[in-house]
Amino acid sequence: MTSPSLAAAPSFLSENETSSVFPAVKNPFLKFIPIVQEKVDVVVWDLDATLVVNNEAVALDLIGNVIKDYLKSVNIDDSQTCYRQYAGMPLKVIRKTVGDRLNVVIPDEVDERILARRAMTPTPDEKVIVHPVMKNLADMFREAGVLQCIATGSELPRALRYVNRANLGGYFGIDQEKLRIFPGHKPEPDCIIKAVEQFEMIHGRPARHGHIIGFEDSMSGVNGQLNANLGIKVIGHMFATHVTQERQPRLRQKMHEAGVAGIMETAETAIATFAKVLQQIPASNVLPFKASRPSQNTSANAASFPTETF
Repeated sequence: MTSPSLAAAPSFLSENETSSVFPAVKNPFLKFIPIVQEKVDVVVWDLDATLVVNNEAVALDLIGNVIKDYLKSVNIDDSQTCYRQYAGMPLKVIRKTVGDRLNVVIPDEVDERILARRAMTPTPDEKVIVHPVMKNLADMFREAGVLQCIATGSELPRALRYVNRANLGGYFGIDQEKLRIFPGHKPEPDCIIKAVEQFEMIHGRPARHGHIIGFEDSMSGVNGQLNANLGIKVIGHMFATHVTQERQPRLRQKMHEAGVAGIMETAETAIATFAKVLQQIPASNVLPFKASRPSQNTSANAASFPTETF
């Protein structure tokens, strides 16, 4: 299937569209490099359903299959339920939510079964999809020399496998053995705080309050970024494959109520949303870190990026 240009890219990529390939276009975010270098110290990315837009759906389906297998063993049929509605919840919360709904106690050992299955993901035939907006943003931040980190609810080995399969290792220090991927349990902010602390470890001063951008797809992630109390400008998005169009209005409303700086709803509006977020970052008396360009120039090849499946 051949997709239209990036400008007409759908904000929601269904599983039937995961093989779509967008024509190469110039990275439209490169024009923001000067202001990003002045205003942004750190970017904190979510991984599941943000950098890799489809793996949350895969993970939720896996969780659902394991729990349904257990329920079947105790003569309860939950085969018709879609578990993608539990996006962003820790495993123990999903177990309790399902158990309360069905009036059954689902034991802790089910989590172990789920983790054992997750340890085999991504599978060799699993598509690992990076949305062009996210890749273009990551390329722009890298070209600007801005520190990028991942704060994820995923287990670290699994996160590493997905980042490497998506060819993003160089963006987060994997190739330099200076890993900038921090697992945690959002909405607890610990993993986000650890990510931001990398700036001080590298540059000798803390990141400026309010000069941090975070990208999230779920309310647990949004609240985790806000709970860090670092003035993070959180950008939500509607690109994750598990967020159906029917669910988008409620998620959008909850993100706005929580206080996100902006929401990227479509590829067409993402540039304007990002520009408005940059306008919200305050001026500061502290001189920004003047980053040097990275040794690898990404603008020439990776800046124009299709919806990739690896």
